[in-house]
Amino acid sequence: SLVGADANAYDEWFNPSLGVDTVAGGTNAAGFRDALSMNDFRSNRLGVGVTFNITGSGAGTVSGAQQNVTFTGIELLAGTAHGDVFNGGASTMWFR
Repeated sequence: SLVGADANAYDEWFNPSLGVDTVAGGTNAAGFRDALSMNDFRSNRLGVGVTFNITGSGAGTVSGAQQNVTFTGIELLAGTAHGDVFNGGASTMWFR
């Protein structure tokens, strides 16, 4: 599990690796953005993309490329170097 800081923490960048992970970004009243990046050298060398499924504001899952990630409190998503799929939902998130 990867857990961010609460309150007015600066932007945090989470980079889970292969396997099953839970990522919880901090609460950012000051408007800072927590990012979840799947652009990891272990993921990229597999040669396949991942699928992001947004289930709510700052929440969702990532699957594929030998990864299964559940996340909350995330404002920015960054994919791999391959063909990723972003399935959006009702949220205010940035995708890259």
